[in-house]
Amino acid sequence: MVATKTARKAAKRGVEVVPKKTAVDMYKQAELEKTLWESRLEGMSDDQLASMVGLPTGVVSRTLGKMLQKVQTDAASISRAWALRQTMALWTEIYSVAAEEWLKTRDPRYAEVMRGALADIRKIWGVDAPQRAIHGHVVAGVIHTKLGGLSKDELEYLSQIFPTGGDDAGSYTDGSGIQELAGVCEDGD
Repeated sequence: MVATKTARKAAKRGVEVVPKKTAVDMYKQAELEKTLWESRLEGMSDDQLASMVGLPTGVVSRTLGKMLQKVQTDAASISRAWALRQTMALWTEIYSVAAEEWLKTRDPRYAEVMRGALADIRKIWGVDAPQRAIHGHVVAGVIHTKLGGLSKDELEYLSQIFPTGGDDAGSYTDGSGIQELAGVCEDGD
């Protein structure tokens, strides 16, 4: 009765009431999606799929896009669920037990197990500290890089392009030695 009143009120306002999907409609939609998905995996284009199922190409494209988004969302949810399960197992089975034993004995082996469990949890969630990258090494005050493989002429050319200091070291008045390149940074940028 409520739906009927709602439908009548909507009709008085001139609003079209869209009926709820029935089980048959949902089954037909699922079959269509299954057909589209399997045919796409076989390599069919949107145009081919559209002519096969008798729908406009845009509808086929949107349907496949929604399906892909749902699969990606489901995959992310499953991934988070597994991460949570692993975290709970590490916490309850390893960290908590090691913490109880450490409190009783103060044995440093248990502290190491606790640190290891926490490190594993950080890795699972992707919050572990990044590894330090070493881009060159210093020997007797000289940084060895690819510049060492350049000829004397190439090094001379680079020194003309990138002056190292002094009065002619670029147009900046702060003495930074950084030359201004025309067209790269205009006033107001």
